[in-house]
Amino acid sequence: MDKSIEIRKRQGIEYYLYIFIIMSICGWIMEFFYSSITSHKINIPGFLYGPYCPIYGIGTVIVIAFCDDKNLFMKISKIFLLTTTLEYVTSVMLEIIVGRKWWNYSNCFLNINGRVSLLYSTYWVGLGFIILKFLKPILEKSYNNIKSQRTTKIINVFILGIIVDLILSIIYYI
Repeated sequence: MDKSIEIRKRQGIEYYLYIFIIMSICGWIMEFFYSSITSHKINIPGFLYGPYCPIYGIGTVIVIAFCDDKNLFMKISKIFLLTTTLEYVTSVMLEIIVGRKWWNYSNCFLNINGRVSLLYSTYWVGLGFIILKFLKPILEKSYNNIKSQRTTKIINVFILGIIVDLILSIIYYI
């Protein structure tokens, strides 16, 4: 394989891992404030020990990689379907792996098994538009400004930390 193609592929993967890390942390911060404000008490989100919610990182990568469509209907449809599917699958996996339901939309109109709802899926569409319109350019610029050989090492350390955290968290809950 041509070395320049190999480097571009690695940089593409590295770019998406960078987005995953940044947005997992931002998602944790958003969940922390949202859940603490709505419950009127400090509420630490997620089941991992670290300050990150991987569903937000994965969701952002999915939105940036697959949903930046010129056609507005296609953009809305893709964001809606892919983020709703991610939320449903994540809910099922968490319940199977750790034996606990981490969110419950049973009281929301048009929900599916309390795992997803029309209301929250609509929120994810709005968040998807914010990601594509405002955050994607910022993420691209910040990544391009900092990428170096050290970036790869830092990203690898973060990913390894999240994997260790995931294993420890699963062991804790099972």
